[in-house]
Amino acid sequence: MSPDETGKFLGLLASLLAIFGWLFRNSMEMGQLRFQVKELWRVTFANAQVELVNRGLAKSESPIHIIPEGYEFFRPYINDFMPIYQRVKQRSNGLDDAEFERRLFQAFSTEKSDFIIKAIALPNKLSLGASIMAVIQACQLTDQGGMSPVS
Repeated sequence: MSPDETGKFLGLLASLLAIFGWLFRNSMEMGQLRFQVKELWRVTFANAQVELVNRGLAKSESPIHIIPEGYEFFRPYINDFMPIYQRVKQRSNGLDDAEFERRLFQAFSTEKSDFIIKAIALPNKLSLGASIMAVIQACQLTDQGGMSPVS
């Protein structure tokens, strides 16, 4: 191998090592970002659940479930939300419940956040997260045949 070829080979080898190093570093950063996003979702859901229980719209079980009074509270708006719920449900076949709920949360916050803020969150002093969590649970109950009315 001539000195010129050796130099080209070493240059190529150094470039490949630099690329692999960059890929390794970025994959580590992506892993950290993935973990952080999962933690943010966990905290968002936990805060929403705590607020719903504190406001008397859900009961503290594992997992937290909306109570009949909470369901009745959201029933007037359910027709506004069911098309989104059904669409996300149809596209989420085979996903676990946590991922399905994250996708519902994203869809409602993207498509109906202004409505949820004006019609539900502000008048009832709920956060957007708690309002969306309750909307998701009300849609799930409606999809399963509803809940007995409050007496």
